Amino acid sequence: MNLQQIEDQGKALGLFLNVDKSEMMSHSESSVNPVLAAFPDLQYVHASHAILLGPPLGREALQACIEGQSHQLKVMTLPPPNA
Repeated sequence: MNLQQIEDQGKALGLFLNVDKSEMMSHSESSVNPVLAAFPDLQYVHASHAILLGPPLGREALQACIEGQSHQLKVMTLPPPNA
């Protein structure tokens, strides 16, 4: 099933795809170029950086998430500055 079919069948059910908030995930941008050409507002995300509803999906995305959380934890545990 392609994206156009999803969009067409969704309309029949009263559902509409919000392309501005949608992302196309793949290991290769060239493999999704036809879809991106048909839906120019669709954002491309490399599969290794993909996040789905919060949790990271790929190894690189997981590592970035862990590093971000680790940095926040370090900031929270710093002693307060002298007033």
